[in-house]
Amino acid sequence: AGTAVYVNAGTQLAKIDSLKGILSPGLIASFVLLGLFPLIAKQILAWVKARRVYARWPKPARFDRNLIVIGAGSAGLVTAYIAAAVKAKVTLIEKHRMGGDCLNTGCVPSKALIRSAKLLSHIQRSAEFGIREAKAEFDFAEVMERVQRVIREVAP
Repeated sequence: AGTAVYVNAGTQLAKIDSLKGILSPGLIASFVLLGLFPLIAKQILAWVKARRVYARWPKPARFDRNLIVIGAGSAGLVTAYIAAAVKAKVTLIEKHRMGGDCLNTGCVPSKALIRSAKLLSHIQRSAEFGIREAKAEFDFAEVMERVQRVIREVAP
């Protein structure tokens, strides 16, 4: 099919005998086909690929859920909560821990760790704040236990 589109365009180009021929309906149609063919071919290939992927599973006669949410990060939790609040039947799928990266390894633990570090820094620089003597010692294991406690407090 692609070859036919290109041959047609070449044939139409060969028929041009004047400047008016550039705007002939046949040439315009050929160029439109040249532009649309890759897009149409891409859609057809995607459809065929999807059919192959889904051919192994039969389509259910009825669906048990209104919504399936994949990922229990902040967006997934909010989505599932809102859907459940309007009485939708929701399934929430998470491969690891609820809360996603932000809660378990990113935002929440880093902010808890930064807060402990900032407090220690302020104590060490207490003279800058007009406090003559302030001392602090820290135990990294205890700091990390606090980080885990903060995660547990925030966790759903």
